[in-house]
Amino acid sequence: MSTARHHIVIGSGVAGSQAAETLRDRDPDSRVTMITLSSLPFYNRYDLPKVFRGERDWRRFLVRPPGFYTEQRIGLRRACQVAGVDTRRRAIVLAHNEAIPFDTLLVASGGRSYVPEELSDYRHLMHGFGSFEQAITVAQALPEGGHVVMLGGDMIGLDLARTLIETGYRVTLVAGEPTFWPHEVEAGER
Repeated sequence: MSTARHHIVIGSGVAGSQAAETLRDRDPDSRVTMITLSSLPFYNRYDLPKVFRGERDWRRFLVRPPGFYTEQRIGLRRACQVAGVDTRRRAIVLAHNEAIPFDTLLVASGGRSYVPEELSDYRHLMHGFGSFEQAITVAQALPEGGHVVMLGGDMIGLDLARTLIETGYRVTLVAGEPTFWPHEVEAGER
């Protein structure tokens, strides 16, 4: 029986990937497994607006070359949903009921988009934009040159708004706070 520690990282974004790499560096004899809901390994989410300029090859979005995780001995479980954590058995349980034991667990799953309750009647018209797969879906759903209403606006969202405007769309950005980085919104701008 192996005595090597097993580190599990849930999430494959910037934080999850950096954590897995750091664990590998600091504990070279351990097992490191990264589990992600994404079907892709770590990719640059900040490049997602390029999908609207016609870039659809997922390999161009990857941060690391395809063989990186194998070379670094980091197990990568893609398209896996974590259903729960069994603290008694020190195991995570995947949606298909597979239990994976761990010695250490780090959760770096990031945020998720959501539809405010007040807008739930319009859910069928709304799309998240947090993953490569969602970006492809949104790009395919938009009628050419249409009007896009965006809720919120982190840096990726702002870049998406700029890209959409540059490619012929009208964009309305709806932000919930009177202060919107990097400046305070004046009354006439609301």
